Parts: sequence; C-alpha cells; structure tokens
Amino acid sequence: MSATRVCVIGDLIVDEYVHCNPLGMSQEDPTLVVSPVQETRFVGGAGIVAGHAAGPRGEG
Repeated sequence: MSATRVCVIGDLIVDEYVHCNPLGMSQEDPTLVVSPVQETRFVGGAGIVAGHAAGPRGEG
C-alpha cells in the first residue's frame, strides 16, 4: 500500500475547543455565563484525513 497515491479533496477545517469555568446564569435570558480558561485548536476536515494518509505506515 505504500506505493498507493491518494488525493484528498475537501475543506480544511480548524476545530477549536474552548474550556471554560461556569460563572452562573444570565439575568437577561436563559444562557449560561462562562469564563474561558484554555483554547485548543486541531486540524479537521480533509486536513486530518490527508495527514493520516501521509502518516507513517500503521498509523495512516
């Protein structure tokens, strides 16, 4: 399979996860008020598929 050529077609997406601490409920509407603590971004969509396809044997 290492000689197989692959073309990945699709959108490159950046997945963003925001970890927050809850502060309480908004007084104006039924919404949870939070304070961001940490942000993490990951390549997603066709980008992660291409990354896995190009990865070392056994992982891609």
